[in-house]
Amino acid sequence: MDIISGKFDNQITLFSPVATQSTSSGATSYTYTEVGTIWCYVNTRANTEKFIEGKRNVDDKLTIDVRFNDVTSVTNEWHFQYEGLEYSIVTFFEAPEYGRRNAVRIIGEVLK
Repeated sequence: MDIISGKFDNQITLFSPVATQSTSSGATSYTYTEVGTIWCYVNTRANTEKFIEGKRNVDDKLTIDVRFNDVTSVTNEWHFQYEGLEYSIVTFFEAPEYGRRNAVRIIGEVLK
């Protein structure tokens, strides 16, 4: 049985960086372009959220699991968006409990 089926029930949108170099100063700046939307599992065991005065406060970091084949070109320079918040990718690695080359765990940090 495929343990991933049915577990990936949330979506994130991936953004890749596009470098632009200023012709006058030579400085490089980055903008982000949408690559696509993929299914993910929000790893609640690794995330923390609190309710303060009836409002949900989410930790600055979010841990998600995605299918390996959906993120073969992703790097730490990429961003993703989940529930209206944009995150920079801090790190990512193979999620061992899914088996070899089945899933990647991504840890993102909210952009402020």
